[in-house]
Amino acid sequence: IEVARAPIDQEALSGKTVLIPDASQDTRLRYPDKVAAEGIRTILSTPLLSKRGAIGVLRAYGGSAHRFSQDDADFLAAIAAEGSVAIENARAYQLLENLDREKSQFVRMVTHELRSPVQVTLSLLNVLGRGYVGALNEKQSDLVDRAYRRLRFLQTLIDDLLDLAAGKADVLATAERGLVSLTDVLREVNERYEAPAHDKGLALRCKCPKSDLPIWGDRSELDRIINNLVSNAVKYTQEGEVRVLAEQIDGFARVVVSDTGIGIPEDALPELFQEFYRAQNAKEIKETGTGLGLAIVKDLVERYDGTIEVESKVSEGTTFTLTLPLADALFA
Repeated sequence: IEVARAPIDQEALSGKTVLIPDASQDTRLRYPDKVAAEGIRTILSTPLLSKRGAIGVLRAYGGSAHRFSQDDADFLAAIAAEGSVAIENARAYQLLENLDREKSQFVRMVTHELRSPVQVTLSLLNVLGRGYVGALNEKQSDLVDRAYRRLRFLQTLIDDLLDLAAGKADVLATAERGLVSLTDVLREVNERYEAPAHDKGLALRCKCPKSDLPIWGDRSELDRIINNLVSNAVKYTQEGEVRVLAEQIDGFARVVVSDTGIGIPEDALPELFQEFYRAQNAKEIKETGTGLGLAIVKDLVERYDGTIEVESKVSEGTTFTLTLPLADALFA
């Protein structure tokens, strides 16, 4: 309805509640014949007011003349006030979603363009470092090695940004899905980090059920979740052990990754899953990180209707608890 053209609604849009006690006697109706044909005898109109002004009109109709009182007008105005807030919040939320999606699409475009030259440069530095175009002296070799390490970090950042932006742009949601054995994923990730853990003198223990933990999803996404949690545990643990426990609880798979590492400060826990965030004690050690891994993990876990929680104490260790619905429960 084009409310701006209706005389009654023009009054309401000016900011006041309009009560028509008898529609058959009111000359302000734009379509009196249609109103009468529908059996409408009284009309109550009140504006929907936002911070920027009127955004619409809320109407109530009665089948008999003089149906509404001033109390009804006050009640409808109160409803309109609540409705205006809800509409404004919904519009703001939609705007933020659109902006976030556009930002992610921009990030995907830019990082995709960066990936190719970075990979080419890495290959060229690798050729230089291996001496294929002539031997390097010690200083030259050090400079090439430092440049290579910085570019490797840049490549990791680009890959993380692409993964994060893909999730925000709903690319991951359209990934090909099927039955995936979470048990197999856990064992593969454990094998992947046995050597790095051993090199640091850490014990890496993985306890999985003998039976499969079937998840309806994409194998690479599930690998990304588990890989990030285990890699962080190994990265930020200087001595002791990293433990991975998986079990089935009702219709869910529960995975607990715990370590005896540096821990996370209490004030950092609420920010841990934010993009680009790294706790101060994590920055102070030599290990590098993009600050995007856990943000990607949280995004993926939520897409699987799962949950992830963290408990930690500085210098004592960290425990991540991941819960994902099993495929059997989803299709029961």
